[in-house]
Amino acid sequence: MPLPAPRQCCLPNPLTRRPVHNIAPFTLPPIDQWKAAGAPGQRTYSKWHDHLSLLACLHMAVFHRDGHAPALWALLTGARAFHAFTTGTSTAPTGPHPTAVTDYIRETHHIPTLDHSDLTPDTTTHLLREGHLVITQAPHARTTRAHYLLLTGQRDDGSIALCDPAHPDPAALPAHALLPCTTGYSLNLLHLHPHRHRTAPALLHRALAS
Repeated sequence: MPLPAPRQCCLPNPLTRRPVHNIAPFTLPPIDQWKAAGAPGQRTYSKWHDHLSLLACLHMAVFHRDGHAPALWALLTGARAFHAFTTGTSTAPTGPHPTAVTDYIRETHHIPTLDHSDLTPDTTTHLLREGHLVITQAPHARTTRAHYLLLTGQRDDGSIALCDPAHPDPAALPAHALLPCTTGYSLNLLHLHPHRHRTAPALLHRALAS
């Protein structure tokens, strides 16, 4: 069962001049989420559910770049092969592990990576204006695990447009609301067509946990 077709779009990306689709996989009924994600079963999916929002954002970004993207579970399987997410002796999942995440994205999705240690609101808005997509932890997340958002641009009123895997419609935040968000990833969409522009100066900036 594929993810549903995007119902609405966020702001057109200034570099590509086309919208970023909000796929919002976690808004499906629970009985359907694991099938849409490509998971082998509902119990296995439930075990990993709280760790999937970062990969859901990556799914939206890759979909935006290529017009298609691997299933969410395929992204998790690939990330786990790089030890971006692991299971300990208690079998409880841990992650994401930032260095492994960047290794996975660079080597699997052909996006060069660069550490970015302080993702401030000013830095974030600059990256958005330059045509990046920014994946960052949601401020004041109401979950026990980190929840990630895909930031897609800055509106005329200065607010930040975003896609949230847990909500079907595009939303926005004031730029200052990003202040707690120092952990995240930003994708430089100069690398929009990787097979056509292999030497484009694309960077994926990783923000380290504060």
